[in-house]
Amino acid sequence: HSLTMNKMDFKAKLAENIFKIDNDEPKNAPPLERGFNPYVLNNGTVAAVAGKDFCKVVGDTRSSLGYTILSRDLSKITKLTDKCVIATSGMRADAIALHKLLQTKVKTYRTKFHKIPDISAIAQMLANTLYSRRFFPYYTFNLL
Repeated sequence: HSLTMNKMDFKAKLAENIFKIDNDEPKNAPPLERGFNPYVLNNGTVAAVAGKDFCKVVGDTRSSLGYTILSRDLSKITKLTDKCVIATSGMRADAIALHKLLQTKVKTYRTKFHKIPDISAIAQMLANTLYSRRFFPYYTFNLL
């Protein structure tokens, strides 16, 4: 078999590939699902233990994507007031956005009402925020 291809064979091969339809797959092949998925699960763990006069909140600092470790030193916990923190696992980008939004809402509450919001007010802020995004939700799992 010759390694060189004559000009006519090359043109025939080229025409065969140019006019090939992308959907020329066997009819018994399973359908391919194509679509856009904006969510990524960066995993993580947060936990809390509460007693009569205390609450301890912990979270790991690792952020991963599949088997790839993206970072080993990212906190999943954000302080909202002296007595309230939020701990979030799930999609890292959504967690950052949610924490910044809640910090802003707490500052707005302080300015508007001239007092620090209590835990029930912050819980209502979180619930309203999550509900407002119900059609394109934050992919987060939260502890307050």
